Amino acid sequence: MIAAACRVDGLIFTLPPPARHPDVLYAIYDLCRVRVGPKDQAFLLSDGTFAERTEAAQIALAAGQVEKLAAPPNLFSEDLW
Repeated sequence: MIAAACRVDGLIFTLPPPARHPDVLYAIYDLCRVRVGPKDQAFLLSDGTFAERTEAAQIALAAGQVEKLAAPPNLFSEDLW
């Protein structure tokens, strides 16, 4: 995982770490005046892929980025930084 990310109408929004999902959500609301649902809150991978929380959790565990998840089976930005 390289950053917390949110998706709005196919566009991916992100901020550099240690920004967490709320930081991205506030920025999106300030720019677009839209609210982002839980299914559109995920992570940006190093190859530019948008990975949902459960997929991101599996990747982070396998890569050794995290040892355990605070709220399995999902990854949260608080798990990473």
